[in-house]
This record gives sequence, C-alpha cells and structure tokens, in this order.
Amino acid sequence: MKIIISCDHAGWELANQIKNYLEKEHEVINGMPPCFDGLDSYALNTKKPRKMLAKGKADRAIFVCGSGVGVCISANREKGVRALNSVSVAEVKLARQHNNINCLCLGANKVDIEKAKTLIEIFLTVEFEGGRHEARIKQLDK
Repeated sequence: MKIIISCDHAGWELANQIKNYLEKEHEVINGMPPCFDGLDSYALNTKKPRKMLAKGKADRAIFVCGSGVGVCISANREKGVRALNSVSVAEVKLARQHNNINCLCLGANKVDIEKAKTLIEIFLTVEFEGGRHEARIKQLDK
C-alpha cells in the first residue's frame, strides 16, 4: 500500500516514528517538511499531500499535529479526502467500514507510537463495506 505522511512541528517526532514503522511493509511517501523555521503551518504542510491523496497518488494518508484537529480540518478541505481524527479503535474501524476514510489524523499530544500503531493497523486493514454507504460517500463529493 502507498501511504503519504505529513505533519507540522508538533507532530514531527511521532510522524517520523510512524514513517519508520510503515516503511517495513509499505511504500511511504514522505510529505513532511525537512525542517521547521517557525513559520510552519499544518494547513500549508498538508496541502500538497492531501491533493496527492485526492488525485490517487497514494492509497491512504496519515497526518500528525499536536492535537490532530488542525491536520484533520485541512485534510477534509480537499474533495475526495475523508479524514478522521480519533484515538478510538472502534471509531477508526467504523469510519473505515462506513465512511471509507482515507486519511487518519493523529495528535502527538494524545497518542504515543504504540497507540498510533494500533490505530494505523485498523486504518490499513479494515475494509469499506460499500453498499448503502457508497451512496453517502458519493453525496459528499457532489
């Protein structure tokens, strides 16, 4: 699976740990800035990666900031991107099954790498159920 990762300064350390973890089994596209000059912004840092996801250049995306909220708002601005910010296994599972989320947003202030791995495994392995949920997904993109 091809996965793009992006973050802001608050999510940089966790995002790097996630990147290292995922590279063992997946193709990872590094959408993280190489350094931070004090002007970094979750909105700017996730703009190119969310567009890449929407255009099908990646199968999934993982965005990280301090709370996960900013990157989630940014991701959901892009038509075709369905992002969730959650620390709940049950929510991530349902969001994959019913909403076909393609972007998982995590808060570095809320999860450590072990919790992140658990959420990511659910995000990457649970299948979209389709059916009645497919029509709802299509409504979002109209």
